[in-house]
Amino acid sequence: MEFTPAPGTVPGCGSRRPSCLPIGGRGLTDTVSTLHAAWRSAGRPGTPAVVPGFVLPSPGKLQHYRDLGAEEVLLQLPPGTELAVLSTLNDYTQHL
Repeated sequence: MEFTPAPGTVPGCGSRRPSCLPIGGRGLTDTVSTLHAAWRSAGRPGTPAVVPGFVLPSPGKLQHYRDLGAEEVLLQLPPGTELAVLSTLNDYTQHL
């Protein structure tokens, strides 16, 4: 199933532009309330899942996303060797 918002319901998302998928959660503070309003207006039950992607984590940033209703985030990993990726994953464990 593909989600295509009705024109005018989510700013900038009328035509699958990259701005519809904030990278690193950029823009979520301004758009989450608009998304929730569009969700309710469409008669959908509950609330939409908000999952910021490609995030470079910090305690403050992760708390901010929690405050916006995100229950999970997709963390950014570096390109490179297996050792570089594993090292980054080890660093990220401090945020669990």
